[in-house]
Amino acid sequence: MVEVIKYGFYTVNSDYLECLNKVDSEVYYNPSYRNSIKPFVGIIVGIENYNYFIPISSAKEKHKKMQECF
Repeated sequence: MVEVIKYGFYTVNSDYLECLNKVDSEVYYNPSYRNSIKPFVGIIVGIENYNYFIPISSAKEKHKKMQECF
């Protein structure tokens, strides 16, 4: 039997990231995301009745200490 897997592109709203960060500090959020055109890329995994977004890459500890260069 063949399993059909659907793929798609999704965007993550910066307001949603900010809200998640307030609840869980492991969800990295920076206010500069509001003006950034950098997309958040990852996969969606369905477990039971919930869908989870898993980023392909994430901010490293060193990124939290970097200053803006512009």
